[in-house]
Amino acid sequence: MIISNVFDMKVFFQISIWVYVFLFSLNIHSQCDTKEWFTPPETLSETSGLLYVGDAFYTFNDSGGKPELYEIDTKKGDIKRTVKITNAKNVDWEAITMDSIFIYIGDVGNNYGTRKQLKIYKIKIQEVLENGAVEAKEIILSYANQKSFENEGFSFYDAETLVVINDSLMMLSKNWESNVCYYYHIPKIAGNYSISPIDSMATRGMVTDATFDTKTKTLYLVGYGSEPFLMTFANVSSTDLKAFKNTSCSLNLENSPQIEGLAFAKNKLFFTSEYFDFKGFKLDGAFGEIKIK
Repeated sequence: MIISNVFDMKVFFQISIWVYVFLFSLNIHSQCDTKEWFTPPETLSETSGLLYVGDAFYTFNDSGGKPELYEIDTKKGDIKRTVKITNAKNVDWEAITMDSIFIYIGDVGNNYGTRKQLKIYKIKIQEVLENGAVEAKEIILSYANQKSFENEGFSFYDAETLVVINDSLMMLSKNWESNVCYYYHIPKIAGNYSISPIDSMATRGMVTDATFDTKTKTLYLVGYGSEPFLMTFANVSSTDLKAFKNTSCSLNLENSPQIEGLAFAKNKLFFTSEYFDFKGFKLDGAFGEIKIK
């Protein structure tokens, strides 16, 4: 994520962690069990977004990282392979998803609302699996309703989530001001688009990723506010997300409550969380599994 005031941001996260530990001790919300498998490699301390493809994890670093995907061994957490996106720049990569043919990487982070253009890089899955360097097509986005690009603090026009739902590419906002998430339909064809939200829905905090089970039509969202959470939407038959009932639970993440990535595969729900360090208070982040019923 792009941060212009690092101190304020880290204070925010430190307070969030303290609140999270306190609330979790009170057991206010129902809990979902998690299993943390391994910490991210040091070169992936800013991991943000997750795919499970070909029996391996794929992830990347967010703002300022290299325009690369990293293939991660699911047992040891080692980087097995690197795939460079030759025509891409990592301004603030925050999201990744896929359909049956393509992978979509979202350079959509916009914490302070200063970006006039966002990009989604579209790459064939098979090319990623077979090559160390690939070229992407570009889906260029701008917000139809955004009039100011001045840094006025955390922005309404921020996002960290892309997800394919019933073959529709969706982007979900990360709302810093309230527990309301706006969702957008994104064209899959390369081009330049002005986007407006379809609608909005209430959440338990800032949404940071999502994944969709195509067999059961179940949508999973993760994020954090006072605590990390999972929201589950059953029988999702359209992109009108607020029309579907959902349940939620708190996530007990020992190594970092800043959950950033989510992927569904083999009837399991996998996650990543980021490394955190504030004045010697460190949390390593983790790759792991959220137990689903």
